[in-house]
Amino acid sequence: MASAPLDLPLSKEKLDEINAHLSTLTPEEILKWAVDHVPGLYQTTAFGLTGLVAIDMLSKITSSPPPLIFLDTLYHFPETYELVEDVKAKYNVPIHVYKPEGCRNVKEFQAKHGEKLWETDEDTYDYVVKVEPARRAYADLGVKAVITGRRASQGADRASLQPLEIDSTGLLKLNPLFQWNFPLVEWYINENKVPRNKLLDQGYRSVGDWHSTTKVKEGQDERAGRWAGREKTECGLHKDYFAMKAQAKAAAGTAQLPPTLSLRSFPFFPYKLSNPSALMVLQPNFGPHDRDFPLLPTINSREIEDRVYTHRSFYARPTHVFEDHPSDLSPDNEKFEHLGDVVLGLCVTKLMMRLYPGLHVGPSTKIRALVVGNNTLAAMLVIFVIGSDCELNLTSVIFSSSKYKLPDRLRLHPAQAIALRASTHIQADVLESYIGGLFQEQGLEAVERWLDPLFTPYAISAYQIVRMQHGLSMLPTPSSSPRSSNANNTLAPTTTTGHLALFNQRLQKRDCSVEWIYSNAPEEEETNVDEFTQHASKTTPVWYVKVLVNGEFYGKGRGNTKKAARNEAAKIGLERLDVWCVEVNQTRCSQLFSQTIL
Repeated sequence: MASAPLDLPLSKEKLDEINAHLSTLTPEEILKWAVDHVPGLYQTTAFGLTGLVAIDMLSKITSSPPPLIFLDTLYHFPETYELVEDVKAKYNVPIHVYKPEGCRNVKEFQAKHGEKLWETDEDTYDYVVKVEPARRAYADLGVKAVITGRRASQGADRASLQPLEIDSTGLLKLNPLFQWNFPLVEWYINENKVPRNKLLDQGYRSVGDWHSTTKVKEGQDERAGRWAGREKTECGLHKDYFAMKAQAKAAAGTAQLPPTLSLRSFPFFPYKLSNPSALMVLQPNFGPHDRDFPLLPTINSREIEDRVYTHRSFYARPTHVFEDHPSDLSPDNEKFEHLGDVVLGLCVTKLMMRLYPGLHVGPSTKIRALVVGNNTLAAMLVIFVIGSDCELNLTSVIFSSSKYKLPDRLRLHPAQAIALRASTHIQADVLESYIGGLFQEQGLEAVERWLDPLFTPYAISAYQIVRMQHGLSMLPTPSSSPRSSNANNTLAPTTTTGHLALFNQRLQKRDCSVEWIYSNAPEEEETNVDEFTQHASKTTPVWYVKVLVNGEFYGKGRGNTKKAARNEAAKIGLERLDVWCVEVNQTRCSQLFSQTIL
């Protein structure tokens, strides 16, 4: 292969080509290739045997080996810290030490996170002591690729290891000894007099934190002493970063409950919460089968829509550039995401002021944080499938919980697509990007028409949670949604006509004839007209319609316009066609539908 720096990010095809080449090389040759080709190369190490072999090999390959990154969890064995000094003395390689954020020692760590966090919340512990410090190091040092000590012979998640991999953040991970087994590693250590952990002479074979490392019995796997008796096989560094971050963030939010309350704020009895974590889950009510969940508004500009769905990894433009040239603006969705974040905050703040005008800023801020959090935004994207090239299947289309599955449309770098689409962070970002694109094209009013009914149930749920955090009882949830209220006692305007569009499409497919019969008064047999309709007929026009299909009565409806009345009748007609349907935006009806089971 040509001796030139890699052009990052790598496509899947390029990654496969590189791995096919590296698989034929020795560990020394793989490391030599990396030194020649890989930019921003560092070695992360806890000074295990495989990492020590790589350090020694690199010292013989180049006079300026990649710097080391040592993640000091504060819970390493004393022998491990001794080994760090031995490596410094022998190889004279730069070692960057990163500790848990804001903690210089165990005492400060326990004050911040409590005692034995590895027992009370193992995943959060991994994130705090390994994942977050590693990401901080990568950002500080400009790391684009790391050399690891992983080997396929270590089994579990490592069994299918490749020489070069790309994680969910786009970081390259080089595994030069991926094909070696433990005896080969041990042979190299002894043959080349590489410094090693003294614990290896005491029955240990893989050394991590003292609280999660035990000696290995004869015949056991080399990593059997790591997290013994548990299903765990990795410390978190080689898991999905975004998932780890989201989980740690959620745990941190739960840990803050209940808040500290003074006697003045709650004087009569101590406030206790038996299951605080359950209260952090928003439970919005959109009616049966989520029928009041609003449909996604249409972005008419193809250029804006393309940008909305283009992740920065797709074009992989440099991120260190201060400003794009006006003739070459970045085509990804980051600016729309930034704009959407601001617009979303504004809309939700205005919504909170309308819903709870007496609410103080403090609790209002807590509610807003719950409502616009990544987990909430991502939850809106899980069911409803959006497709621009689909045709309606008249025999099997069933409309179910109409949530937006925007990440399916994201254009991503192929090597990162699966991991990024699964990330809560990315899912939330694409919703914010859509908000930004809609605002750019149609303005704030269009965004609010969409977001107000979308976020109202979330805001009501979050309001109840924050009330309980403040030691107050929950309030009864309103039985009707804001969409159904009407201060003027007139017929609420029908904002969607998707039933009508779908009804017409079904009839066209079946080659049926349809007849609409209008009147401006209810049929004679409809003598029990409610007071609401009587008042409406006196103040605004009310149309009545019935629909006949091939001469057979299929439904009737009423509305302030003929189209609205036809839509109501079409809804009943669809039920006759054995389709339960939620409201669908007419302009998207031919593009948006769900085939999930009701």
